[in-house]
Amino acid sequence: MDEAGYLFYREDETDRRGRYAWTVAQNGKAFGGAGGQCQVDDLAYTETVTYVLTDNSQPLVGKSFKFTWKIEGGKWHHQGKLQVGAAAQEIDEIWERVP
Repeated sequence: MDEAGYLFYREDETDRRGRYAWTVAQNGKAFGGAGGQCQVDDLAYTETVTYVLTDNSQPLVGKSFKFTWKIEGGKWHHQGKLQVGAAAQEIDEIWERVP
């Protein structure tokens, strides 16, 4: 079974900048991931990749990706595209706070 995890961190609630990390795991072992800096404003959520976990993801480092975002029913929803050269990946994610 594939699993994905995401972590977002901010210093305080008034700061619109933060750090993020994501991992992808299969059978309990991580086999991919990345992280870096992020920022949100009224129009966009932007992630800037500063590190990756695998060599094949290295082209992501230093790239910034913008997403549209909204909060519905207490859940964060963002959509956009990761594009590096000719390779593209559509992103459509919904996050919720886990107590």
